[in-house]
Amino acid sequence: MLDFHVEAARAREDFSDVRRVSADERSARKGQRFLTLFCDLAARRLLFAVQGRKADTFKAFAGDLAAHGGDAAAITDVSLDLGAAYQAGTREYCPNAKISFDPFHVVALANEALDQVRRAEVKQVDGLKGIRWGTLKDAANWTRKQIDEMHWLQRSNLQTARAWRLKQALRAVFAKGGHLAQATILLDGWIHWARRCRLTPFKRLAANHQEAPRRHS
Repeated sequence: MLDFHVEAARAREDFSDVRRVSADERSARKGQRFLTLFCDLAARRLLFAVQGRKADTFKAFAGDLAAHGGDAAAITDVSLDLGAAYQAGTREYCPNAKISFDPFHVVALANEALDQVRRAEVKQVDGLKGIRWGTLKDAANWTRKQIDEMHWLQRSNLQTARAWRLKQALRAVFAKGGHLAQATILLDGWIHWARRCRLTPFKRLAANHQEAPRRHS
């Protein structure tokens, strides 16, 4: 009965004014299948959810949008993470949209790169074993123990210390906000640094970012 009412209500949805959307990957079950959620950024509402995280999720979204009076060709902006599949899907099925990147997703990728560096180095440095959460958390939320650990890390010459500084610098770029031109200059500086940092996960992240369209939410 509930499903019937949900379907009936959704059938009445009007998506004709949808112009700015986001596509976000979510895990439906830990370690198992993934969903792609499409949201209307202006109205702050969920438009469509579909299983998978490949480019063809945009084909399904475009079809559902059309079924509710919308037009994928009329979409002007799509906010994504840096995944190549979502970018390809946007270009094929939302051909007139400008691609932007959600800072949350970009910083999350920097956190992943940082943790890859830490995991590789922890085999040689015992002090890194319990430091993971301190490297990922905001400094304002550190415990007393984490403050001591992070001060130790910052005084060290470890690869993890360099990776943490790279991650923090990227966060600072997005935190500044302001004019797009200024943000682009700051981001270009970060990419230049990361590409020459000799830390493979960050070099890879910088390369992906440099190849992507240069616009940010």
